[in-house]
Amino acid sequence: MSITIAINESVTNKYPELDIAFITVDKLPGYNNEANKAAAEQDIVNSVLEVFPTKQSLEGHILKEAYDTFYKSMGLKPKKVSTPVQQALRIFDTKKYRSLYRIIDICMKIEYTTLVSFQVYDLGKIKSPVEYRFSSGTEQITTFQGETKTCKLGELILIDAEDVLHSCYYGNNKNKSISNATTRNLVRIMKIPGVSSPDFYSITKAFCDASGVDQYVILNKEERTASLE
Repeated sequence: MSITIAINESVTNKYPELDIAFITVDKLPGYNNEANKAAAEQDIVNSVLEVFPTKQSLEGHILKEAYDTFYKSMGLKPKKVSTPVQQALRIFDTKKYRSLYRIIDICMKIEYTTLVSFQVYDLGKIKSPVEYRFSSGTEQITTFQGETKTCKLGELILIDAEDVLHSCYYGNNKNKSISNATTRNLVRIMKIPGVSSPDFYSITKAFCDASGVDQYVILNKEERTASLE
C-alpha cells in the first residue's frame, strides 16, 4: 500500500522551520508476559525521572515555551493542547505509565524524554492522500471519548482523503488509531520551531533503531510531498 503525504504551502510559509517525519512500521510483537510489560512501563517512568531530576526542570524547559508559542500562533490556548511537556509532567506526577501497544511505548519513551511530539496511526485505516494544512473551522473529528468535534479555525490539522486524522486541539481521531487488528503503523514525528535539526534527526534515528526500520520521509519547506510504502 502506497500513500502520498504532503504539507500545504501555507503551513511551510508560516512555519519555515517545521519538519515532519513519517515512518511506516509493521506490527511489533507484544510483551511475552505481564512481568515484561510491567518492566517496560517502569522503564519509561525511570527514564523520565532520570532526564528531569525535578518537576521544575521539566516545567521550565525551553521547549515548553516553544510549544506555547507554536499553539498561540494558531489562536489556541496552550493549556488546552496536549503537548509532550504536559504528558511528561503527568508521568512525573503519578510515577506511572500504562502500556497499550509496544509501538506506542517506543514512541512515548522518546517523546517524554526529548519532548518531541510523536503520533501513531493505523495505516490500513488511512486513505491517501494525507496532508497537513490549516483548518477552515468546518472539519470534524471523532475524539477518543466518541464525541464529534469541529476543528478550530486556523489550527494545524492532519487529514486524509476522507477524514481528519489529528487536531492540535482535540487530538487523534479514534477511528484512525491503532488497535489489536492493526498490521501496519504510520508514525509521525514533528519538529516544531525551537527544536534543533540535529536533535530532530537524532530522535528520528533513535526511533528507527528501536523499532527496527530504516526508511522514512521528512517533509519541510524544501520537500513538501513524498510517498511511503
